[in-house]
Amino acid sequence: MPENLVINKGTSVTWFNADHNHEHHIEVNSAKNIDNVIFESETFDSEDASTAFTFSDEGLYSYQDPTKWEGDYVMRGTIEVISLNTKKQEQTSNNNEQSNSLGTFIVPLDEKEKFLSEFQKNDLQIKNEYIFEDLGGNDKHILLTWQSNSDYESIVSSLKSITAELPYS
Repeated sequence: MPENLVINKGTSVTWFNADHNHEHHIEVNSAKNIDNVIFESETFDSEDASTAFTFSDEGLYSYQDPTKWEGDYVMRGTIEVISLNTKKQEQTSNNNEQSNSLGTFIVPLDEKEKFLSEFQKNDLQIKNEYIFEDLGGNDKHILLTWQSNSDYESIVSSLKSITAELPYS
C-alpha cells in the first residue's frame, strides 16, 4: 500500500511485508515495456523488507508480486516518477518538517488505538488514516500513512516489532 504512488525522481522505494505467513517477491517494469523487468527483489519473508530500488528516471512504472494468491489476488500497482522543479526541491530540503521516509500500514480498525500508540513509541508519526473493508467485506481495517526522520534500519526494526503484534497470523 498504496497501490498507486507518485514520487520524485531519485526516490528510493522499499516494500515491507506485513503479510503473515506469506513470502513476497517484487518485480518492477517500465510501463512502456512490461516485459522488461528493471528491478527484481529477492524473496522476503513476513515482517521483513525488500532491498530498496531508486527510481532515477521519470516515467510510469508497474510493480507486482508474480505469485498468484488465493482467489487470483495479485499484489500490484503503479509508480509514477516525476521531477520537481529546482525551486520546489530547495524549499522542500530547507523545510524542517520534511520527512526522510514515508509509508503505509494496515491494522484492524478495532485495534487502532493500540497501534497508534505503538507507532508513536517507535517515532513513526501518523499523517493520515483511511478506513476500508477487507476484500471479503467482513472486517474493517485502517490504512495508516506514517512518516519518520529515523534511519532505514531503525524504521524496518520498528515495523518488524509492530507487525509482530498484528492478529493476522
